[in-house]
Amino acid sequence: MSHNSLTDIQWARITPDKVVVATANRTWLHQLDPARSDDPFAQQMVSAGSVETTRRLLEGAVASAHRAVSPSNEPPTLSPRRWVWRLAGSYHLNRCTPQLLEAVCPCKLLKA
Repeated sequence: MSHNSLTDIQWARITPDKVVVATANRTWLHQLDPARSDDPFAQQMVSAGSVETTRRLLEGAVASAHRAVSPSNEPPTLSPRRWVWRLAGSYHLNRCTPQLLEAVCPCKLLKA
């Protein structure tokens, strides 16, 4: 893989001063420096990336969010309204999954 290709690296700003950066082999959290105007990760990404870099970028964003949440934070209490909301969300997620998978990967493996 060429290191000059725009598909070799992707980044996404997750807070005003933090960017998740991903290559096909590595993911890291980059701290933006407001004093540096030449930081390439402060600019909007214009390339499409690749499957590998997109996967790593999403994994990095999820890991960053997981680290940002303190383990001492208790989840909100499960009220009747919240329980119905979660139940409806689960129903819609599970009901659409087979159709979504067929649309994304119209291969015979999903129908076996």
